[in-house]
Amino acid sequence: MSISAMPLFGSTGSRKYLNAADRLRFTKPAMLALIEVRLFCLVLGLSGGRISEILALSPAATDIDIGTSYARKWVMTG
Repeated sequence: MSISAMPLFGSTGSRKYLNAADRLRFTKPAMLALIEVRLFCLVLGLSGGRISEILALSPAATDIDIGTSYARKWVMTG
């Protein structure tokens, strides 16, 4: 499915993705959490990945030198 074909709303009419205000409300309190929780929340909130995809990330899937992480079907760069 191409990005342009991905629906923004679910079958009940609710948004499927976070907007900028939602991301801020989610990531701001995460900054006060333990480092492991903070990292998980920031990757989840900023990448758009599913919880299962974020949990599947491993050091082997991350290239810090170029700022890229691969998890199954999506790529996060930063």
